[in-house]
Amino acid sequence: MSSKGPSTFQKCTMEFLSSFIIVFTIQNTAPKTYGAFAVAVSFFIGVFLAAKVSGAHLNPAVTFMVYLNDKERNPHSTQIINYIPYVASQILGALLGALLSDILGGATLSPVIKNMSLTNAFFAEAFFTFFLCVGVSVIADPHSGMDPAMCGLVVCTLIFITAVSIGPYTSGVVNPAIGIALVVAGDVVKGIEDFSVLPLYILAPLAGAYGAHLLYIKIIRPGMQQETTAE
Repeated sequence: MSSKGPSTFQKCTMEFLSSFIIVFTIQNTAPKTYGAFAVAVSFFIGVFLAAKVSGAHLNPAVTFMVYLNDKERNPHSTQIINYIPYVASQILGALLGALLSDILGGATLSPVIKNMSLTNAFFAEAFFTFFLCVGVSVIADPHSGMDPAMCGLVVCTLIFITAVSIGPYTSGVVNPAIGIALVVAGDVVKGIEDFSVLPLYILAPLAGAYGAHLLYIKIIRPGMQQETTAE
């Protein structure tokens, strides 16, 4: 007997819940000395919760890369419309986490660029998103043989490295859903109407994700296929 996989509603629910947890944690802990560690752990928990249901994208840039990878593997059966609910769920979950945090007494953060030009900030966000997506693509590859939940350890580590490396300069967003949520929350709660950085927090992660897709298609996937064939 064949069993059906999780429904779109179930997948989107887990993407929503995990994104909520992550941004709620960011708003309440990021300004503190242990913020980078707490945020990294929140990603681990989010991936752990969603991995078996939705694949734990938790990031529109990751969803974009997954779409491109799936399109390469199955060009005729992969439709972009199937990935849009993931992105919508991520953004809505992140928005709720950012806004609810203020109601419950948390901080309302707005991502900012400090001591760095916009060009350098763009490349920094794209660079660290690239490595995040590369890690996800390796574990998600059908030939890897890895448990998807293992992705939590990879993501947790990469998010921690991102936070301590570029957090002081670009806020280390590397996630369009988080960027949108923090900018909108800052506007709603604090009246900060600075949307000028929003394109950077959307386009830079997508650029990094596309670079990770190219690396996956050209090097990672062929290498894993050859290793599986050799075995």
